[in-house]
Amino acid sequence: MPIQALARPARVPTQTRNDSRKTVGDRNREVAPDAQPLVDVGGARFAGVRVLMAPGLFGSGPDHWQSAWQRQHPRFTRVEQDDWTWPNLERWSRKVVETAITANEPVVIVAHSFGCLATVRASVFQSNLIAGALLVAPADPARFRVEDKLPQHTIDFPTTVVASTNDPWMPFEKAQAWADRWGSDFVRLDAAGHINTKSGYSEWPLGLQLLEQLCERVKPQPARMPLLQLLH
Repeated sequence: MPIQALARPARVPTQTRNDSRKTVGDRNREVAPDAQPLVDVGGARFAGVRVLMAPGLFGSGPDHWQSAWQRQHPRFTRVEQDDWTWPNLERWSRKVVETAITANEPVVIVAHSFGCLATVRASVFQSNLIAGALLVAPADPARFRVEDKLPQHTIDFPTTVVASTNDPWMPFEKAQAWADRWGSDFVRLDAAGHINTKSGYSEWPLGLQLLEQLCERVKPQPARMPLLQLLH
């Protein structure tokens, strides 16, 4: 029988950017705060795309929503880093590339924290490697001195940035600025911390809804270049 995802914490309301502060226009999306999507145990919900999880520093533990999504959707694959304690942007982004290039379907990446930085850095290698990215609670690149290694312009595939107003790893205004720079849809969560287990996010059905909306925007991908050519 279908498994129903648990509700996100009631204390964390969700909203898009207030109209008076919009800077990305129609890219801001309205999200139903009480959405309770059912898990698609048959696999049809995300058919046609390959979803890759890109965790942040120290990886995502068993209670993290990324791990919960993988249990609910066995076709979701995780980008495994050689050393989860060493946030080396070049090494991490190349792991994203190596994992994505093996997929036979358009790749949509669900990234968290430093994994968001690795994902957008990976997009620099080849424009059609990634078909879409859900960037949740991106870490502040200034803390890792990698601002100049990230795209400084609109990313040429659909992206959604989800940011919290009190994230200790990224000031909210800076998250907005990066989303504007990348041409991303922007979703605001009030007082959601780092949108992780510590903040009460385990199943997070709203995130699955955002992922589903993103997948609907994914376009067919042209043929890719060989892996060795990508990494040189």
